[in-house]
Amino acid sequence: MNKNMRDEKDDIFSSLKWLIVVSIILSVIFLGFYWYNVSLPVNNHISDKNDDWSAFASIVGACGSLIAAFGTIGVIGISIKQFRYQQEQIDKQDSRWEKEFEVLNFNKYMNHIDSFEQYLKKIEIETNGRLYSNKKNKIYKSIFENNNFYTCSYELNENEIFKPGKKNYAKLYDNIIDMINRCEDFELYNIINIFQHFMSSYGFIFEKSSQPGDLIINGNDTKFGVFSIYKKHLVLRYYIQQSLLFGRCDTSFENLKIINIKSMQSVIKKTIELINSDNKECSIQDNNFNCIYYVLKLILHLYEFNFVYKSKYNDITLKFANLVTLDPEEYNEPIFLREICYAAKQSIDENKSRIKKESEIKELYSCIDNIKSSVQRISHIDFD
Repeated sequence: MNKNMRDEKDDIFSSLKWLIVVSIILSVIFLGFYWYNVSLPVNNHISDKNDDWSAFASIVGACGSLIAAFGTIGVIGISIKQFRYQQEQIDKQDSRWEKEFEVLNFNKYMNHIDSFEQYLKKIEIETNGRLYSNKKNKIYKSIFENNNFYTCSYELNENEIFKPGKKNYAKLYDNIIDMINRCEDFELYNIINIFQHFMSSYGFIFEKSSQPGDLIINGNDTKFGVFSIYKKHLVLRYYIQQSLLFGRCDTSFENLKIINIKSMQSVIKKTIELINSDNKECSIQDNNFNCIYYVLKLILHLYEFNFVYKSKYNDITLKFANLVTLDPEEYNEPIFLREICYAAKQSIDENKSRIKKESEIKELYSCIDNIKSSVQRISHIDFD
């Protein structure tokens, strides 16, 4: 038994003992007083009246009841003390369990975050280091938004992740891709700005350097543009898909949007418009030959006519479905530019009847000539 409980019981027994002693003394006094009144000193003999002895018996009974009452009070006191003690022990046990439960939840939550961050590092390795995040904790809080130090769920609610109005990073990504697919309704530099803000918010960094055609906003290279945005969004989409799989969200492959190849035609148009505009906030990363504008004009033409061109000299196929996925940095740039010119010239010759304006044909040939002269000033590559 607990020492405090024993001490409390000892106090009760001590108090009860004195109550019983006092009740006995009082009983003796009452009985003695009555005995004195019905005995020899008064009548010189013991009373033989039934009424006197009945009264005496009543007094004896009353004294016994007094002693029993004090005993009952003592038992009730002990019961109350025991109940209070037991209640205090239950409350203490509940408090201990609650604290232990909080510690368990805290450890569960922190271990889940750590496992998630290690999982993301594996994804980054799978992307060959092309993309990584230095804000993995923020990504975790974005998709496991209901997890905290008190409760931690290992599974994601698939319906909640892609629910309209949600602001987790998967849904924000979807909103941006939707803007790109409707590029004609937005300013290109606004889309890229939003994309950059998204990347910065979640600490995403593309290791690869900027490419020709990337937008420069307020002097800062966005690393996104006509040649890079399509491939980079595929890497980012893969990263997000895999992160959602950590929470057993298998529908991420179906729900996450992808850039529509056809929408890239609008991206090219918007880029050309931007080059021709007086927008001081935004400019285009040019190529080494300062002819990116002419290159984009030719690519736009190839898009419009869905032209397919197979190079005789290089493993490069230019067609509507993969033109924008062609990465100039993966090829010798002069050769890349030459193949664009070859494809455009062949397309113009074959589609002259479909081109509405003669001025447009002249402009396209002028673009070819400008690219050719720009390349040959620096490189000795043969365009014939």
